[in-house]
Amino acid sequence: MAQNNNKTVAFIPVRLTSTRLPEKHLKMIGPKSVISWVIHQLKGAREIDEIVICAPNETETEKLRPTARAEGVKLYVYDGGADDVVGRLTKAAEVYMADICVLASGDCPLLCPATIDSMVNLLKEDPSAGHAAFTPVNNNLPIHEGIVISRRWLWQRAELYSDTPALREHHFPAFLRGVYPEKFLDVKTVSFRDDDCFYSLRHRISVDTPADLMFMNAVYEQLTNASLDFTLVNAINLLTINTAVGKINDRVYQKAFNEASYRVLFISDPDGGSCAVIHSLKVAGDLVHYHGIGAGFLVFNSEIASIVSERGYKAIIGTRHDILKYGINYSALVFDNNKYYTIQIQNKDGAGADAGAENYYQLDIDIGAGAEAIAADIAKHIKR
Repeated sequence: MAQNNNKTVAFIPVRLTSTRLPEKHLKMIGPKSVISWVIHQLKGAREIDEIVICAPNETETEKLRPTARAEGVKLYVYDGGADDVVGRLTKAAEVYMADICVLASGDCPLLCPATIDSMVNLLKEDPSAGHAAFTPVNNNLPIHEGIVISRRWLWQRAELYSDTPALREHHFPAFLRGVYPEKFLDVKTVSFRDDDCFYSLRHRISVDTPADLMFMNAVYEQLTNASLDFTLVNAINLLTINTAVGKINDRVYQKAFNEASYRVLFISDPDGGSCAVIHSLKVAGDLVHYHGIGAGFLVFNSEIASIVSERGYKAIIGTRHDILKYGINYSALVFDNNKYYTIQIQNKDGAGADAGAENYYQLDIDIGAGAEAIAADIAKHIKR
């Protein structure tokens, strides 16, 4: 790793309570977890001096400690708000005294070390520059996701002007999305024109949903069978000649940075067995993949819980008496009544499931309508 006066630290923001794919960072792609692949790619960058996982102070964060120890990286636990990504990253940058900060998303296992090195070097060569950005080609940016490279003082300034929850729960949109352009007029940005191959293809390379995870495992398997490393360049070449692999997650919904988050809780039919929950899982899959809505399941035995968990969804084992207890955390409740779904959707001005039925409105949907149509109908009413 590099030794110079511009201390360069890679910060990996992680939160294990993702709504669309819970604990996605710990899901496996071949022999490694998603976050272990991220760390693996960062270790290949010669200009990075230190790697730090940045997580909120939640119970689930303890599950990251074994990975941090095994990989020989630091784990920074932020005591501020769990949704305060900007505050978490900025504080970590101060604690670890980073001059150049590399934000490397914890759900992007195909980061490119050579690209990171090139962009870091641009900042090292120009002390007056505060940020490195990709040069668009024909109005298109390269395929890279989850890379933000700036000086610490720029993160600190962006943190200062991140004055709404939406601005704090994403990767520095106050600066990167041009929300307050007048506050950053003096910031010099250096542009990096990457190799042509990275502009040759557009495809999702982050893991947010079960379909994304399935895609990554398909890429890993095919590259491994061809005796090739799991790298972005090799993945691009694979997708160019094998378009079927890309279809696995090509319709996954991409949420906007200021878009509200929604979750639904499916309550399984106690007498429905595995067939009923399989249909609900199809509906949940369409909600997650095509509408950006998270899904969880309240089930009544461990057998059904195992089926749900294997599909990548959170399974809560309980009884109907637990609906109010868990339902408060969801935008809608979907009751599987074997022949139809009863959907209770929280009113915009409602106070939650424990405030009484008046805070929900209800609709019934025939199961025969098909999973995709049912999901579209639920999403339409939730996002109304």
